[in-house]
Amino acid sequence: MSHYFFKAVLDAHIHGKSLMKEGLDPKKRNLSGGATTVAAAQSGRALSAADSTSFGQCLTGNQQYAESYANTDNHRLLRITLPDDMISYLVRSAGTYDDYANMQAAVKDKECTAKKSIPPKYIEYLTHTGQWQSITTYPNPTPKSFDDDQTSDSEDWV
Repeated sequence: MSHYFFKAVLDAHIHGKSLMKEGLDPKKRNLSGGATTVAAAQSGRALSAADSTSFGQCLTGNQQYAESYANTDNHRLLRITLPDDMISYLVRSAGTYDDYANMQAAVKDKECTAKKSIPPKYIEYLTHTGQWQSITTYPNPTPKSFDDDQTSDSEDWV
């Protein structure tokens, strides 16, 4: 069985060759091309427990929570599809490295941290038509564009 996780990233980080060709690399957190920046810098929000460490890629099983970090037209939403046998890739936090008993527990948690690289074949981005497309084809078709008011009507789409 496969499970969905989500992550909001800046468009510039997707264009980095690492995400499209190498996937989400926990060692490249907070680096250009590493598909993440410090949450506080992105959104002005306080750092979460998962974000306060310097290692790993923060994910959430809650799409709306991930979208709350996508607060500009330069943000994109990623969907990471992980099968049950990749449970060893996830921990509750890079600060504690507590394991999950199963993938369902990780999906239900507000956030979790990927401690191993997730290949691009597991990563998709949300298109302007609301479809998921492989990250290896980014930006074709056009990705969904988020704006500051975060409404969900058709004006949000490019």
